[in-house]
Amino acid sequence: MFGRTAEYGDNGYGGDLYEELQKVIDTGLNISPSLRESLLLEGRKQQSIIKYLDVAGSIMVENKAQAQDFALAQFVLPHLRGEGEKVRQALSAMADQAKSNNLERSAQILERILNDGDSYLNSYSFL
Repeated sequence: MFGRTAEYGDNGYGGDLYEELQKVIDTGLNISPSLRESLLLEGRKQQSIIKYLDVAGSIMVENKAQAQDFALAQFVLPHLRGEGEKVRQALSAMADQAKSNNLERSAQILERILNDGDSYLNSYSFL
């Protein structure tokens, strides 16, 4: 069978956790729309994250933020690329929001990207 199956979001964790994760991403996009290409989540990528959060959220019942943290760090941040002061501001705001949502791993990755980018003439990327 092709297409989306009923198993996506069966236990309700994935969709809710994804919406909270999307808020961190939207923070960056609102400040620097130039990040849209590297942060936009559509189609299969979005469904993969929702499914991941659905399964991980059901396993990590006591710490759903950890599931979100891993999803952001694995699915989103590796694609991040941008240049300039607006991108720096966006990444800084995302790092602050990640910290306030207990997404420690992602906040550390964003801080590393900021520090490396500051050293490389305001060119920011995961690598």
